[in-house]
Amino acid sequence: MYQIKVIGIGGIGTNLLFFLPRYLNTKTLINHQERYCLSLIDGDSVEPKNLQRQAFRDFGQKAEVKSRELSGELRLLSIRPVCEYVGRDNISQLIESGDIVFLCVDNHETRKLISDHCEVLEDVILISGGNELTDGNVQTFIRTGSKNLTYPITKFHPEIQNATGKTPREMNCGELAARPGGEQILVTNVAVASRMLETFWKVEQEMLDKIGEVYFDLKEGTTNTIVRSLNHEQAEKRKDGQTRKGRKTQNSAGLEKKQSPAGRRKKVRNGDRKALDSQTSTKKGRRKKSKRFAKRP
Repeated sequence: MYQIKVIGIGGIGTNLLFFLPRYLNTKTLINHQERYCLSLIDGDSVEPKNLQRQAFRDFGQKAEVKSRELSGELRLLSIRPVCEYVGRDNISQLIESGDIVFLCVDNHETRKLISDHCEVLEDVILISGGNELTDGNVQTFIRTGSKNLTYPITKFHPEIQNATGKTPREMNCGELAARPGGEQILVTNVAVASRMLETFWKVEQEMLDKIGEVYFDLKEGTTNTIVRSLNHEQAEKRKDGQTRKGRKTQNSAGLEKKQSPAGRRKKVRNGDRKALDSQTSTKKGRRKKSKRFAKRP
């Protein structure tokens, strides 16, 4: 049975859970050998303010409420709630080798903690999504047989790599209540969730050369993907090296070809000098003759 972990049941997480469970349920319906256990992990509770962007039918622990909703609709999935934040003391129990992790949290401290943990597992797929008001990104880390196939999500993001604050699990009630919440809109949350599902599909299709970090900006109407696959990067380096080698060979051949006319010009110049020297010596001889003849009475 495949273990799917969704961490963070907020703006991105609830929208992802509208699509992802239905996708998994359909896969099981088509192939009964493909069974999935979907774990919903979040220590937060549903509040009235959440309902502007987050789909919940009841109040209570987010993981429990959403688990009840999905279990009643999708019978082929095994869905379990985990009403905890991820922290240093429980991460080894919550994320294990072989897991497929969808990271939908809103803080860099948890992202760094989970990324660092995934780097020591034998096999793991980590898909992380985040957004600001109208732009966002999706990162993917894949590790197979204790070997990284893509870069960790901390590699190109110092704001994650250097995060030193507390994770929500380490905060007390007062600190949790005082956490700043950036302004967000539903449209951007949905955009991140759909791109996370798209990335998961590409992973299933083994399209590693198409998997990378996806950046999008709704205002600009742009979406860009930077491939973070190590194999792809190595192939690009080899290709670049071959291109440079080819250019050097062409340049060398060009120089050899250019030497021939240069040699000819040199010969011509040498010939001109000889001719000039000959003319000069002839003129000198004439002058001498004329002088000699002038001395005669």
